[in-house]
Amino acid sequence: MRTDERGSIWRRWDLHFHTPSSYDYQDKSTTNEAIVTGLIKNGIKVVAVTDHHVIDVDRIRRLQELAGDELTVLPGIELRSELGGSESVHLIGLFPEDADLAEIETKLLGTLNITPADIRAKGHEKVYVDFRQAAQLIRDELKGLVSVHVGRRANTIERIANAPKFKQAVKEDLAKDCIDIFEVANLDDVEAYHTIVFREIRREFPIVVCSDNHRIADYRPSCPCWIMADPNFAGLTQILFEPELRVYRGTEPPRIQQVARNKTKYIDAVRVQKIAGSQLDEHWFNCTLPLNPGLIAIIGNKGDGKSALADIIALGGNALCERMEFLNTDRFRQPRDNKASHFEAQLWWQDESAPETIRLDEDYDPSRPERVRYLPQQFIEKLCNEIGAQSAPHFDAELSKVIFSHVGAADRLGKDSLQSLLDYRTEQVNVAIEFLRNELHGVNQRIVELEIAISQENKQQLGHDLSLKRAEVRAHLKARPAKVVKPEDDALPTVTAEIAAKTDRISTISERLEQIAGEREIVVAKEAALRRLRERIANLQSQHARFVEESEEDVEQLGVVLNDIVKITVDTAPLDAVDTKCKQELSDLQTETMGEDGESGLAGEKEGLTASIATLKAKLSAPHQAYQAHLENQTEWKDRAWELIGDNDLPGTLRYYKAKTTWIEKDAPTELEKCRDDRRRITATIHDRLREIVATYEELYGPVQEFISDKQIIAAELQLEFAAAIEGSQFVDQFLRRINQGRRGSFQGIEEGKERARQLLSQCDLSSAESVTEFVDGIVHQLRHNVRAQPPEQLRIDKQLTDANGLGDLYDFIYGLEYLRPHYTLRLGEKGIIQLSPGERGVLLLVFYLLLDKDEVPLIIDQPEQNLDNESIYKILVQCIREAKQHRQIIVVTHNPNLAIVCDAEQVICASIAKTEGNRVTYKAGAIENPKINLRAVNVLEGTWPAFQKREERYQVSAP
Repeated sequence: MRTDERGSIWRRWDLHFHTPSSYDYQDKSTTNEAIVTGLIKNGIKVVAVTDHHVIDVDRIRRLQELAGDELTVLPGIELRSELGGSESVHLIGLFPEDADLAEIETKLLGTLNITPADIRAKGHEKVYVDFRQAAQLIRDELKGLVSVHVGRRANTIERIANAPKFKQAVKEDLAKDCIDIFEVANLDDVEAYHTIVFREIRREFPIVVCSDNHRIADYRPSCPCWIMADPNFAGLTQILFEPELRVYRGTEPPRIQQVARNKTKYIDAVRVQKIAGSQLDEHWFNCTLPLNPGLIAIIGNKGDGKSALADIIALGGNALCERMEFLNTDRFRQPRDNKASHFEAQLWWQDESAPETIRLDEDYDPSRPERVRYLPQQFIEKLCNEIGAQSAPHFDAELSKVIFSHVGAADRLGKDSLQSLLDYRTEQVNVAIEFLRNELHGVNQRIVELEIAISQENKQQLGHDLSLKRAEVRAHLKARPAKVVKPEDDALPTVTAEIAAKTDRISTISERLEQIAGEREIVVAKEAALRRLRERIANLQSQHARFVEESEEDVEQLGVVLNDIVKITVDTAPLDAVDTKCKQELSDLQTETMGEDGESGLAGEKEGLTASIATLKAKLSAPHQAYQAHLENQTEWKDRAWELIGDNDLPGTLRYYKAKTTWIEKDAPTELEKCRDDRRRITATIHDRLREIVATYEELYGPVQEFISDKQIIAAELQLEFAAAIEGSQFVDQFLRRINQGRRGSFQGIEEGKERARQLLSQCDLSSAESVTEFVDGIVHQLRHNVRAQPPEQLRIDKQLTDANGLGDLYDFIYGLEYLRPHYTLRLGEKGIIQLSPGERGVLLLVFYLLLDKDEVPLIIDQPEQNLDNESIYKILVQCIREAKQHRQIIVVTHNPNLAIVCDAEQVICASIAKTEGNRVTYKAGAIENPKINLRAVNVLEGTWPAFQKREERYQVSAP
């Protein structure tokens, strides 16, 4: 029996082939050598010799000898039956290559009365057999398989007419009870059998295409037939269980083409051995294993080396893995006894490039490509646990990889990750959000000022200041200087006249100096505005320069001139003129005040006049001096009265306090409400921008969602849906870091405050701008009112903050929505991802890697059945693995028969360890149909054959 350590692989088979032993063979002189040479030349690996009514034992044995290891020759026979009328229905019996042909010849031909003597007596054209009798004899007694012609050709089962109905029932009964394989000559018939016939009889049959060749020199099959199995009869029986997975009709199976196009993504073999010069006296590993490009199941009892092989292959492929199952410091890499340092591994790839050698104590090398994806048990458990938490960075990273793998090459815009693509696509939206947050900051600063202004504390302080100022004014008014009568005699009229004139001049100068101060204030304000405008212009030019730089790639790609689209013209000449005028005005005012020499201006003149008046007053009589003093006191009293009463814009004056009180009572609340409306508007606009980012997310996950919709297993069993949403899991922690929870308020108490914040967040629809603005207003309301008290008491927010945070910063945080972020999420039916059970999480993750991840590098999974129930394994995981193995190499470490057998693994590697022989680990590999592998699989996966039979009997007893 020919077997292949690599397991089941695609080979060309011909299950209907004639030799000169057939009565109607066209060239009786054809030799056995010519037959074998012709078949091998045409790429046939397995052929069934199906001569008419005869089993030529000697010829078949000779053909088998000549074929050697290049071609398997199966014995067979083609029989004419009583069915079908003038075009009788033929059936073909197929037997194992090592069958006792003499016994088959005796039992089959004798029982059916078609011995050579019978044929000579009747003639070949009159030989026929009972279809049902022959089929049952072939299948039940001789352990063979029955193939029949079907479709639009001669001698097919279709020659049994469909009318009346009992004849159609005959065909269905024959298919169910007597037939194993359908043979078509016309590929157009295949679809009808799948869509009509098999549905009617509720069973799938293998459909093969054969040559029915009667002349080896003309061997030209119309359509090659490929079977994925060991090249023996046991391999052929596997197509009964997986008809469409194991049989392909056409030039070449797509799987062969896919591997040929992606040779660098399929491991061809692995070798692990001791390094030269090792002094370790334990055996452990010494093997070279060829690997199948499809599904590889590594089985074995606990501790037999299953995970060790997975780790070794993953290490050789430079798989990124935080902690391996076997190659870790608790097991094979113990620091004091690092056995891994004594062994090395090599991977060969299908592209036949030279393998790299790596020691088993080495780690992942970030400078090398990750050529293998590895999912050890602990990694899957970690992600499952993370899914149930509020924050799941590792799961998010894996989710992003899956989504990005489905984004078309053109839509990736040259980016190498989903995050970089999202950053590129949403860059300007984020810039707009920052502008909005800057605007929000200014509004919040004004709100803080207004809230402080209208606060009860400020009102009380303002009322106190107003009362004090009124008392001060009343006291001043009462302290008006007593009236002094001007002396009637004027002893020195010229002196008093001079004093009066100089006093008037001082008054004039004082008024002018006040005007100058006012004018100077206006000019200084202009200069400040000028500086700010120049700074804004500089900032605008800087932004434009950055805009030009950032747009360079886009402009070049579009083939346009940016200056034709956006241009900024800056002409500072008007500003320069204003600047010159301001400087001149300031200079003129300074000259007028101080003079050219700093002494001859109005200030100097006033000083001189004041000194001169003092000298003149000394010449006056006492009554006149008293009167002059009275005039000065009167002037000073009036000036002081002005200082106390002032006007609305002069801080610290009576009128200022009155105006402030009126503004606080009437205008400030209106302005505050307007600012709060502006703040809500800005928050809603920020939310709108976040929704724009979500829309980009939705666009990017569109391809993977479409992919999911096309996958029946995901749609029917998982009901998996991608979604993009705004999430706010960071709010609670970031908010409470700003609150002193030791102080009285709605959020007082560590756990109580956290629970209150969580409840408020859970009641908010984060997808709605209206709901979000209500939420942030609600947070501020509960800061302003202690809702835990009955009735709620009003509190100052600033008194509840930590020392490091101001009220404006808190408002910026709450209303700026920095804690909200667009986020990918998933749903399984009605359940959100956080609501999933551990088993559902495990299924979800494995679906990710098996069906949704379009990366084609080999995927190694260590015991994916952990924490999964058998129903989930069979209904979902098995289906996913069966589909995933069509587009990537998969290696599964398992002790679950559903994954190794039901998934129809192309190769099974059986691990075992002989601990009494220095821990000698051995790996035996082959196809499921390989008898040795099959027996080992039963013992390991089913708990020995008797145990399996016992369970099978009990299952049948309770079956519906």
